[in-house]
Amino acid sequence: MTAFLITLPFILYQILEFHCAGLVCPLKNAGSWPLVVASMLLFLSGMASAYLAVFPMVFGFITASAPQGVAVMTDIDKYLSFVLSHVFAFGVTFQVPVAVVAMVKMGFVSVAKLREIRRYVIVGRIRRRCDPDPT
Repeated sequence: MTAFLITLPFILYQILEFHCAGLVCPLKNAGSWPLVVASMLLFLSGMASAYLAVFPMVFGFITASAPQGVAVMTDIDKYLSFVLSHVFAFGVTFQVPVAVVAMVKMGFVSVAKLREIRRYVIVGRIRRRCDPDPT
């Protein structure tokens, strides 16, 4: 995982350069380095939020919900697998803003279309009071 994190900026830069080499790439004109840096910072912040905010709540719940007299003893292989997969998933999830900016720069979607579908894109959108009750 450490090797992956160290090489992540280089890998992201190479992916962008490979993509832009054969195509007329709007990202090439704007420069790929800002996207690479933003992607790296967002990935690290996703990992940090998983490790510092989510895991304490998850493991606190697990230890609090264990019956009296039962010791919570995890297998180290299962623990590492769980933590690494979730840390990676949070890091990838935090890449959504970079993906949206890249799609706008490449012309796959327009800013006007994003404004139009905003209410459907936001996860956990709160229903308005005037919306009819679906039941």
